[in-house]
Amino acid sequence: MVTSELSKSATLDRSLARMFKNFYHLWRVLEELRMSPSPEALLEEWRSSPKPSQEWRCAQFYEQAVDVLSVSLNLPRELVEELLRQRR
Repeated sequence: MVTSELSKSATLDRSLARMFKNFYHLWRVLEELRMSPSPEALLEEWRSSPKPSQEWRCAQFYEQAVDVLSVSLNLPRELVEELLRQRR
């Protein structure tokens, strides 16, 4: 890893620690994806679930979590999603 990537990783870890404290429900969804053997499939399952379901809510929480991290890290949403994928 290059220094800038290490810095982004450390900053991501700090942001996730703050999310754990302040937005536990959002952090929990990210952690569930991280622990999943197939995170992309799980996310797609959540996104394709009918609206008034727990899975649909998880998809909404994921979107909110990425938005919160994007603001916290001052990075574009796409880059935050890539950092989260690398973290898995």
